[in-house]
Amino acid sequence: HLVRDKLPRLFAHFQQQNMVPATYATRWFLMMFIGQVPFYVVLRIWDIFLAEGNYIMFCIALALLQLHQSE
Repeated sequence: HLVRDKLPRLFAHFQQQNMVPATYATRWFLMMFIGQVPFYVVLRIWDIFLAEGNYIMFCIALALLQLHQSE
């Protein structure tokens, strides 16, 4: 729902390609972004996660999608 609401053009493209969030997001959330961003960024994400809670994971996921949506 977040991708649909915040990134509608990307959501439409994903639907056209029959791509569901579980295709990409499961690994991101299970690995907490290890291997997706540089390690120093992962450490910062973990720091914010521990301080603020799990909502930060959705914020980071949306930011990654928005940053790379033109690709």
